[in-house]
Amino acid sequence: EIEKVRFGDRLVVEKDVASETMDALVPSLILQPLIENAIKYAISPSVDGGKLQISARAQRATLVLQVSDTGPGLGNGDKKQKSSGVGLQNTRERLLQLYGDNQAFTLAPNKPSGLTVTINIPYETSDADSTDS
Repeated sequence: EIEKVRFGDRLVVEKDVASETMDALVPSLILQPLIENAIKYAISPSVDGGKLQISARAQRATLVLQVSDTGPGLGNGDKKQKSSGVGLQNTRERLLQLYGDNQAFTLAPNKPSGLTVTINIPYETSDADSTDS
């Protein structure tokens, strides 16, 4: 919401969160660096701003989280805005630490421009931990 105030009409945020994912457990601060990267490298440098899409859906036993933007994509941006990739690398390492091989972290180009980051993790709810003793 703070970024929405900062960018005004230059930032369009669309959320598509499937109702069945509302109770899903998501590691804290796993999406924040992805959203911050999208704003810093895709939305902020553009005079016209851009669109940020955040989605969550369940595919069988997998929770699929996506953050997409309409920026220049990887390797297509202004060289002065070059990213060190630390945020993406930290997110990738955290997912590996939390879920081992039972996760996926992918980057894919959007058409006609932009980037989509997809995270696949086990679909778990807070009810999964509660057992009768």
